[in-house]
This record gives sequence, C-alpha cells and structure tokens, in this order.
Amino acid sequence: MADLSKSNISINTDFNGASLLLFGSIAGKDGDDIIVVISAPPTEIITRKKSKMSGIWVNSNSIKWKNAPAFYQIFSTDTLSKIATRDVLQSLAIGTQFLNLKFEKSGEFDTNNYNEWVEALNRNMKSASLWKTNENAVQVIRGALLERRLTFQLTLRLETMRYGSFILGMDVLLPKIRLL
Repeated sequence: MADLSKSNISINTDFNGASLLLFGSIAGKDGDDIIVVISAPPTEIITRKKSKMSGIWVNSNSIKWKNAPAFYQIFSTDTLSKIATRDVLQSLAIGTQFLNLKFEKSGEFDTNNYNEWVEALNRNMKSASLWKTNENAVQVIRGALLERRLTFQLTLRLETMRYGSFILGMDVLLPKIRLL
C-alpha cells in the first residue's frame, strides 16, 4: 500500500513547485525492489526541427506527438536494468523508451528519421525536468516501509497526475498499486 502526503496541489499565480512525501508499506520479501511511476495524462506536444535558411535559423519541420505525457518521472530502489529485464519493463511501459507514442507529421517526414524525433522529444522533456528517471531514489526502511520526498518544479498546468508503484522480486513483476 502506498499513498502521497497530499492529494491536491493548489496552482495559483505564485506557484513554483510542490513537495510531496510518497510513503507506504510493502508485504514483499527482503531484497524486493520498488518502482514508482508518476505521470500526467497524455497530451499533445510539438517537437520542432530547426534549419538554417539564408543565414537565419527557422523552424523547418515538426511533429505533433498525440499521446505523450506532459510529466513522467520514475523513482526506484535500484537501477532499472538491475530490477527487471527489458522485456518486463516494456510490457509494463516503464521508461520513456517504452511509451506508446503516436504522432501527426507536418511538412516532409522520413520514417527513417523517427528515432531522431523520439530522441529530440526525450531530450527536450528531460532538459525541462519533465521526464526523469530517478534510480536508487526510493528508500525501504526495515524491509517493510518505503518513503521518498518528491519535489516537482512544474511550470505548466497539469490537471491530474497519476501514480503507480510496483514491487519486484526476482524476474516477476507484481502490480501493487495503480491509482488513476
């Protein structure tokens, strides 16, 4: 069982972030790992490519991502690659590389460049601290209690956030909490 210290965050004109405490208890075995995923609902995000034309940098092409989360952070007790296999992480869509991104293209689009566009989206969201992987960031106390202070510096309007946590032991992933 896990919960957050606040269920509502007031966002007004002087809002510059929030600090929450993720806490809970686990009924797993000693050595089990935990992954917590916090994300905003999917939204539209535009990624643009700039080109130099007549000595001036201009937006020359863009992709509108149709279902990218405006906020996506992962917190875990260890590195994700040590906690679970790539196949397990992919099956649960844990990690930005496993998001089911859909897009609407504008201008010329070469499907061979799809990975470059995904990398650009990842780079932009990570540089804005909106997508982040925080490995070794969840503490398990006495093998049963978990805690992590979460600090969000948000400069955009997010109506709803959702979180889910998973307890992992060995190669088996057990969904423990999924609140929407």
